[in-house]
Amino acid sequence: MREPRPEDFDPNYKLKVRPEEIDLSGVMPIKPKPPIIPRKTVEMPADKSANERTVERANARTAVHANGRTGERANERTDEQVNVRTKERPFTRTGEHPSKQRKTVRYSFQFYADQVAELKRLRAQLELNGEDKDLSQLAREAFDAYLTEIRERTAERENERSAEQENG
Repeated sequence: MREPRPEDFDPNYKLKVRPEEIDLSGVMPIKPKPPIIPRKTVEMPADKSANERTVERANARTAVHANGRTGERANERTDEQVNVRTKERPFTRTGEHPSKQRKTVRYSFQFYADQVAELKRLRAQLELNGEDKDLSQLAREAFDAYLTEIRERTAERENERSAEQENG
């Protein structure tokens, strides 16, 4: 059973335990922040307006700026049209760009352990030959090969059926 704590019940209870002394000998003191020095303000003559002073400052700059660049342009403008338009229209909608790579979608499948082990062995063998492919790429290639094989078989069966129907 737990011991009751008098400090929880009695509001006039005072702990008779002295706090531990803390050794501050190895602690570095906090460095005080340097005092804030106000900026010097430069007074401009009151006889000129702000626009005139800005123009004077802009005209006072040299041709070579502080970063070493010059104000000159490297190339001159030409009247030639850079982009040449073709009369061909793309077969995609506006905003769609045909990409070279197919879009990948994350999807979970259940694989047999020996299939994964075989994929890992194949990847290690390809790395030794200098090819850099990950397991996902190998699985996608295997799916593509399987799907093309299924399509070919289906097409052959359809051709056989149509030939049988013609011969009747």
